[in-house]
Amino acid sequence: MSDKTRIYGKVVEINTKQVKDFYNERAKALKDSLSTVNLQTDSEASKKRDSHEKEHIIPKLELNLNEKVFEFGCGFGRFAEALRGNIGSYLGVDISDELIALAKTKFAENANFQFIEGDTGSLAENPHLIGVGYSLLMTMGVSTYLNDDEVKALYGLFCKISAPNARIYIRESVALIPERLTLNGFWSDNLQQKYTAIYRTIPEYEALLKIFNDNGFKLEESGFAYPSVPENAETTQFYFILKR
Repeated sequence: MSDKTRIYGKVVEINTKQVKDFYNERAKALKDSLSTVNLQTDSEASKKRDSHEKEHIIPKLELNLNEKVFEFGCGFGRFAEALRGNIGSYLGVDISDELIALAKTKFAENANFQFIEGDTGSLAENPHLIGVGYSLLMTMGVSTYLNDDEVKALYGLFCKISAPNARIYIRESVALIPERLTLNGFWSDNLQQKYTAIYRTIPEYEALLKIFNDNGFKLEESGFAYPSVPENAETTQFYFILKR
């Protein structure tokens, strides 16, 4: 019998409410543990992934003290922590109200760091975004939880709210196999929860990046996010840096 919760090749829409519920449950249980957002049951592995990304990516982002940063899928402020003292202002958005509550508490003394709950459908006319001109826009491990139209909407939003000389950092879970893999309410023994995600192939993401190309951005760099990939793995993490 085929497993309808593990789907290869086909374009299947996922229920994003399941994703919100998934992260709200983890936030309630694990608070601001890295495992809440990195989904690693091994806390040391989670710390290594976190530190590796920050150490290798932040120098490439060419930060300055006037930087206006927008992050979609900010969680409890995992990546934002590394930006404190290095930028001018930051706005983080996440669909999980529980994660946003944790972020607001963590950054309560940093008036230039703001956090709001939202999704791709609610942000287009948000007053926090219009006319700001963000110079750095980021999303990490989020497109995998969005349907294709929502990814296009997010990337279109990035183009709309970005400054003329903006940079974009995207890091996503991708399929290593030749076709996309969709987990649709799939029971994970590792996480002890039902899990929903879309693992697109790297060529699928490259095709989606055309949205940025059409708005003056050029791909500056891309590659695997972490130094090693487990043998026979079906998925891994991949990043793209674009500049205009």
